[in-house]
Amino acid sequence: MTHTATGIVHGNTIVLTEPLAVLEGQQVEVVVRPTRGDDAEEVAAFWTPEDDRILAEIQAARKLSRTGEHPLSSQRPMSPEERAELERVYQDRGCGVECDP
Repeated sequence: MTHTATGIVHGNTIVLTEPLAVLEGQQVEVVVRPTRGDDAEEVAAFWTPEDDRILAEIQAARKLSRTGEHPLSSQRPMSPEERAELERVYQDRGCGVECDP
């Protein structure tokens, strides 16, 4: 059984925001992945130039789907790696290439 929980780190202790459905004393594996908050300062702390590039590609795809014109026609074509990343962003949001992320 896999369960994802969120919490707050205090030194070597993580205080979970909800109870776990495991027995007291049961050994578990913990994977720690920082989350992005809704607060603009928290998001800004994680934002990278790669995020800017991905956002530009998403906005270009949205424009293309609305106008039928290629918004990046004066720029270089998307590389296979860039296309795969854009498709991953859409897939992570559970939608096809035609929907807004």
